[in-house]
Amino acid sequence: MQKKKNGAAKAKVQKNSNGAAESQQAGTTSVGWHYLAAGLLIAVVAIIVKVAWFGPAHQKHEAEDRANQEHEAESEPKGQNSSHKRLEELPTVKDLDWRVVSENPRIYVRDDFLLDEECEILKKQVSGRLEPAKVVQETENKHDTQMEVRNNRQIWLSYEEERDTPALHHIIKRLHRGSRLPEDDAEALQIGHYGVGQKYELHQDSDPAHDVARPATMIVYLSDTEEGGETLFPREHRGECTRTKRKDKDGNLVDGIKLCCDRDDLLRIKPKKGRAVLFFNHDMTGQKDFGAEHAACPVKRGEKWIAQRWFRYQPYQRLVHPADWRFEGFPGPGLKGLASELRPGNMEPRTLSQKHPSIYLIDDFLSSEEIRQLMELGQRISSFEENGMTRRWTTFEQESGSPELLDMIKRMHRTVLVPEAHSEPLQLGSYKAGEWQPYHVDSADDDSIHRPWTLLVYLTGDGTLGSEGEGATIFLGPQNPCGTLSLAECCALGARHHLELAASGKHTTSAFPLMIPPKAGRAVFFRSLTTSGALDASSTHGSCPAGPAGKWIAQKFFRKYALQGKEPG
Repeated sequence: MQKKKNGAAKAKVQKNSNGAAESQQAGTTSVGWHYLAAGLLIAVVAIIVKVAWFGPAHQKHEAEDRANQEHEAESEPKGQNSSHKRLEELPTVKDLDWRVVSENPRIYVRDDFLLDEECEILKKQVSGRLEPAKVVQETENKHDTQMEVRNNRQIWLSYEEERDTPALHHIIKRLHRGSRLPEDDAEALQIGHYGVGQKYELHQDSDPAHDVARPATMIVYLSDTEEGGETLFPREHRGECTRTKRKDKDGNLVDGIKLCCDRDDLLRIKPKKGRAVLFFNHDMTGQKDFGAEHAACPVKRGEKWIAQRWFRYQPYQRLVHPADWRFEGFPGPGLKGLASELRPGNMEPRTLSQKHPSIYLIDDFLSSEEIRQLMELGQRISSFEENGMTRRWTTFEQESGSPELLDMIKRMHRTVLVPEAHSEPLQLGSYKAGEWQPYHVDSADDDSIHRPWTLLVYLTGDGTLGSEGEGATIFLGPQNPCGTLSLAECCALGARHHLELAASGKHTTSAFPLMIPPKAGRAVFFRSLTTSGALDASSTHGSCPAGPAGKWIAQKFFRKYALQGKEPG
């Protein structure tokens, strides 16, 4: 806004000067000389005042800003046109399986999260608009303090840009699917640029005391960087990386993060075009996680472009983007006819409901061989009858003692983004024909049990929804459309509704009662607690009466608190 005001004032002065010059030509020469002399005097005084008031440091910052703007303009991508394609015509990535780089704090990395073309689209979107980054300070000299803490350039995308641009919908929706957080619970996307020497000192992204409660952050690098520019997480060594002057190996005083950015014993994530870093600013209990403090190391050679999304606990922009049937609702037959670059990739979750409740689905989560191994295990361990099903609990020793089983367990934890110490043993369950499970919520509203997530995998079934909803998992949602109907009646009602929608060719993400038919290898994971930790009664669900072949499932309950004595495998 300041630039626009300054520009408007400058244009006005120019217009007035031109008008004066024209009147001078029509008037006397002496008046013209008086104006000229006065103008020269004002210009000289302005230069003197500027040097005295702002000093060399301010002039240096202005010169750096001009150089950065010129460099950004030179590096802007040319000729991109995918931003004008329809949502379903935009290509997607091949894999969304996260790599765990830290469980305390929770930090995950995924290469190729964005395509090269998508990175260029984001850079082009902010062409010529970057401004000096700002940091809120509690000092009088905000400018100097800001330059010491953070000296890169950035811009927030506008509400209208995010609302009206299909290419941005496509990218932003992937950020939210990847983080398992609702689309309207976030701030606007921010694009940033770092030139040589530019950095951001150690800081935290969440500050609930000042109404900036951000459960998680996702950073995506939009360029490679020749040297430097890493995202630094000092974790337990963060006290050694604060803005305090320290001596380097040669005895020179160095301030800030510079020494830490050259240490091999600290977690540093190198910028790589398309690479995403997802980290949680609060732990599983909702407390602020000071281990999530991080910094942007100075760029030594080249440049660094990033996109970052700050997620919120509550609706912020209140912007939900248009649905993309490729990634929302149940997978339809049309997916098979799409070109490979348009189809969802490996471990790409489908959003069945964004919130109240949050429900996601991944087909082919387990292979046929893994299903066979689990069912064989289920035949060997002891069982008991409870709430309409036969249950079998594995043990933590069994989970860690089998490489194959441990691989499945780790995959489950990565999928719901929960540390490995925060889950109960795997449960294997079976239903005989006609058996069903009554409505329930997997967590409690008191301190007896806190289960923020459940992940259920069907070990049998072909994905067909029968006319009575045989074996389907049913969610009532926030309004309970079944009223006083019995579970079996509600299953039949829900099945008819879903089959009618499918016959009409409509794709729906939140048609309740929501019916999920069993399909071998299909995973369904959902929240029983909201992101802020409150019990979500809309996650009430049950199991419709099983069909003639019965049903087998595997399920993992994840805990808010770590279980005593359980360590990551």
